[in-house]
Amino acid sequence: MRIEKNAKKIKSFIYKMGSFVLITNKQQMDKAEVLNLYRQKDQVEKMFDIYKNEMNGDRLRAHSQYNVDGRLFIKFVALIIYAEASRVMKEKKLFNKYTVKELFAELKKLKITHIEKNDPILSELSKRQKIIFDAFGIQEDTLHSY
Repeated sequence: MRIEKNAKKIKSFIYKMGSFVLITNKQQMDKAEVLNLYRQKDQVEKMFDIYKNEMNGDRLRAHSQYNVDGRLFIKFVALIIYAEASRVMKEKKLFNKYTVKELFAELKKLKITHIEKNDPILSELSKRQKIIFDAFGIQEDTLHSY
């Protein structure tokens, strides 16, 4: 058995490094459409990964179909909120300062106090919370109206 170096094939492989091939059965798609579909598929896979690993979606721990449906609905809504928060964070470059979990942990510190026959009182916003609300386009005075 003899092995020879095929310079032409090696050069061809090196030329293709860092690229990938997408195969589809649709014939009337241009490369931008194919790439967009691939990116959407990637987003869906990432959301399922977040659902499974960060939101404990791997087990429902429910004894009835009614409970399963309720839990799935709540987790679905939570995933939508997570995805939107992630999109805004990317757009406003908040990922340089926080992860999505850290962002929600910071907002979780907000407290509302209810005193008899008075409007609810919102705790004072921290500097970090003000930055977060500003990035999401939420003005501080609108928070006090709830």
